[in-house]
Amino acid sequence: MGGRPHSPRRRSPSPTRESARRSPPRSHSSRRLSPPRPAASSSREPRRADGRRRRDERAHERERERERERERERERERERERRGRERERDAPRRRRSGSRSPEARRARPRTLAAQYDNLFEGAAWYEGLGDGAGGGGVESEEDEGLIVEEEPVASVEAQKADLLQGFLAELGGVSASLASAPAKSPAAEAARRPPSTPAGLRSVPSLPEGIPSLPPAPVAPVVAARRRGKLWHLLEMPVRLVCRSLVRLGLGQHAAMFERHRIDGRMCDFLDDDLLTNMLGMHQADHRQQFFAWIERMRQRAAAHVARVDSLAYTQHERRRL
Repeated sequence: MGGRPHSPRRRSPSPTRESARRSPPRSHSSRRLSPPRPAASSSREPRRADGRRRRDERAHERERERERERERERERERERERRGRERERDAPRRRRSGSRSPEARRARPRTLAAQYDNLFEGAAWYEGLGDGAGGGGVESEEDEGLIVEEEPVASVEAQKADLLQGFLAELGGVSASLASAPAKSPAAEAARRPPSTPAGLRSVPSLPEGIPSLPPAPVAPVVAARRRGKLWHLLEMPVRLVCRSLVRLGLGQHAAMFERHRIDGRMCDFLDDDLLTNMLGMHQADHRQQFFAWIERMRQRAAAHVARVDSLAYTQHERRRL
């Protein structure tokens, strides 16, 4: 057979193979690089802006607070300087003024000692023993804000002794005058006696005019205690005074037990038979009765003192109203 020799048919290249053949081969490193990321999304940007705005607001608020604190500190400093200038300005005037004069002071209420001074005015045995006269009384501890120191016991005892000696001397003078006077006849005595007086009784001679009224026995200690500015009531008595009172009552054997248990006047007000017997060892019934009688006397003294103070305050109030 004649003709052209047989040749294999060439296939047309595919588009992908053609593009791969035409494009330069990519290197190994470029093949591993990730494609560029797209721009940030629109939802993330407002959140960042809000965070920055909040941080700025907090910083501004802290700065404003620091500024306000500095302003307050400057105001306090100005106030301190103003007070210092006022003190320096008023210092000469305070030095010139000094303490208040007695006329400028408020009138004080009259004390119980002043009442006794008026009551025993004119009595020779009371001369120079009273301190309540004039000026409206002694200033109290609450008015002056000071602690009044108690006088020594010796001086108080000396005052009580002076009162007793003066009283006895006055009574001795009265007795001497009565003894030196001539004795009266029974007929004159019967004529002088009031009709209502029985025949078997004798009339007691009256006291001289110089002594309007004589104090009872417990008045002198009360006057001395009032002059000191202190009269112990039951609720005010410390342990040592309770023990001293027990000794005076003849119950000194129980004072050690009272002192051991620290029984003061306020606790004495709550004691009963059971506590006295079992805790304080006061087994004798007559001792307990004597102790309770003393408690009752102290209560009555406190009630009488409160009544006197109230009466005096009411009288002064009425006088001021008039």
